[in-house]
Order: sequence, then structure tokens, then C-alpha cells
Amino acid sequence: MHGAGGPKARAGCSMSGGALARSGTPAPAALTVPTAHLVSLLGKATAPAAELSIVVPTFNERDNVVAVISAVAEALSGIAWEIIFVDDNSPDETASIVRQIAQTDPRVRCLHRFGRRGLSSACVEGILSTAAPVVAVMDADG
Repeated sequence: MHGAGGPKARAGCSMSGGALARSGTPAPAALTVPTAHLVSLLGKATAPAAELSIVVPTFNERDNVVAVISAVAEALSGIAWEIIFVDDNSPDETASIVRQIAQTDPRVRCLHRFGRRGLSSACVEGILSTAAPVVAVMDADG
């Protein structure tokens, strides 16, 4: 975006304090999340929030899951990461393998999709399921 009134600004909108607002209406106030209060209710955080999320669409990739997680863990040492396997209901039980690992490693997550298939939509669902500020997509088969 080039700023208010620049070539990318939408008609009838302006930038106000970093937020896009309709002309004549104030930008909504920033949402304040009571993190300290949530932590007191839920107990201390078990892992740092992910800085990087890796989305891995899968279909019949059970034999590659452990190798992918190992390679990511080795390559990203020192970085708070998570890996999200988005499985299209693989008949080889890929999602079951991922879930078993996720029970002991909170960085590993599984989105098991039923009735939906496709690389593009798997990537989109994985990206939408993370709060990490940076997302990468990679294949499970190297």
C-alpha cells in the first residue's frame, strides 16, 4: 500500500493510525488481549508462540512424516516453529501417525480433512489455522 490517496488506496477509504477506515468514520480501536489474565486462568504457557509455521499438505505420506519433522527440527533449531500437516483423509493413515507424534510434541499439528481434497485448498486451510506471522508451505515427499 502506498498510503492514503496513493494508487493502491480504495475509493472512499483512508489510512488512520495504520488501520483502513471508511472516510468520515473513525478506525476501530485496537483490540487489547488480556494476556496476563489468560495466563493466570490457563496456567503458564507450555511453549513459546510459533514464529514460523510450516504447512505440509499430505496424501498417503505416512512413511515421510517422521523424516519431515526431523529435518524441520534440525534446520530450525533456535526458532519457535510449528508444523501443520493437512491430510486429505489418506487411506494409509497419515493423519494417525501425525496425531501420535502431536501427542508428545506440541509443535506438530494435524488437520484431517474429510470430503475435501486438493493441494490449493489444503494450503489455504493450513495457513488459516495458524497465528504465526510467517508461513511456509512444503511438500512431504522431499
